[in-house]
Amino acid sequence: MGVTLTQDVPLCDITSGTFSPTLKKGIGLALVPSMVNPEAEVGVDVRGRREIFQLVKPPFVDTSVREA
Repeated sequence: MGVTLTQDVPLCDITSGTFSPTLKKGIGLALVPSMVNPEAEVGVDVRGRREIFQLVKPPFVDTSVREA
């Protein structure tokens, strides 16, 4: 899967991804170059179609959320 800033400018690749039961949505990790705004929206190739995602620094879940 490729990550792009615009439709034609490749940025990086997704290193891993899965479904988050806590967030109830898919999450993924990518090594994004430091020159990219940390709050930028990027395009990701998801099974042949382009989806728009918001960059978020890990952790994805607030650390105060713990399963008992």
